[in-house]
Amino acid sequence: MQWLLSLTPGVLQNIIAAPIVAILTIILMRLWYRRRWLLWRPHIDQANKKRPVPHKGLILMVSQHTACRHAIQYHMPELQYVWLLCSKDTEKLAQKIQSEFPKLCHAKPIIINDIYDPNEYRAIIDKIYNERPAELHETDIIADFNGMTSSGSVGMVLACLSDQRPLEYTRPKFDQDRKIAGTLDPLEIQLTWEMVQPVPAQKRPRSRREKTNASDDAANAAADT
Repeated sequence: MQWLLSLTPGVLQNIIAAPIVAILTIILMRLWYRRRWLLWRPHIDQANKKRPVPHKGLILMVSQHTACRHAIQYHMPELQYVWLLCSKDTEKLAQKIQSEFPKLCHAKPIIINDIYDPNEYRAIIDKIYNERPAELHETDIIADFNGMTSSGSVGMVLACLSDQRPLEYTRPKFDQDRKIAGTLDPLEIQLTWEMVQPVPAQKRPRSRREKTNASDDAANAAADT
């Protein structure tokens, strides 16, 4: 539990904010990706969240030892490959996780040079999918977007806009004082849309000043005639 006490308020804020930012990004980018903005107004009923089925591949962003272990163990024994993304500050932690799961973490931890650049995360995750083992389909690999920075979460979501690349996030468990007290099982994010007719834009009610100005303009126009 010492790692919980050592977390700074900024790190805790990132942990809590990352899933929210990423979910919003999923909604916005997938709508754009499907190019429905121009003709339709999609109605998002809700984020259909459920526990994912165990996957053969898992992409993790390393921030917390307990959360990473929990995510890995959740997908076992189906799990065969784990890719670890980390910063220079968390490289030793990633190496520790690799040493604990040597039969799963085949590759060395991948260091993110600029942890605030979502495009770097996106490029690396794209590369993982494109260079995945031949026996794996994209749907066999799930990416956990909770960890590191909010920029990392956004970058991972951008890389997984395709329906063939599933997403999950491993949730922190909070005590009665809203402090992190452990880790819950991951949730897979699935979105559904119901297409509806475009909603006409409603006119904004005029303010009192606008009504007064309109009356003055009408009076001036009548006086000029």
